[in-house]
Amino acid sequence: MLDLQKLKVRVLADGAIDEDDVDFICEALLRERRMDKKVVQFLDSLRKEARKICPLFQQFFLDAVEFIVLLDGRIDTKEVAWLSQMLFADGKINEHEMRFLWYLKRRAKWICPEFQALYDEYM
Repeated sequence: MLDLQKLKVRVLADGAIDEDDVDFICEALLRERRMDKKVVQFLDSLRKEARKICPLFQQFFLDAVEFIVLLDGRIDTKEVAWLSQMLFADGKINEHEMRFLWYLKRRAKWICPEFQALYDEYM
């Protein structure tokens, strides 16, 4: 069973997440065949604790969030709350996150009014 804390220590040993670290994370998750909210929260903690993050990790993180949010093709109020916690807890939105919101809106088969409000607020 994957020990996320040990994985975190290994990945953040030098304070940065580079492409080799992304490969290592992907291999560990692939071995476990696991991608759920707990894993995404783990990836978010890596993202917040690292001093430097490569673009590949940023994309991997957003892909993982997308997988969880669009699993059923719909964005409901629970997913909006979770998205807000994952991406916008600091009250700021960067260019990647803005594009991500745009992408989610276009990929979803249905969105709740709360997602539309979040989208309108940041876009």
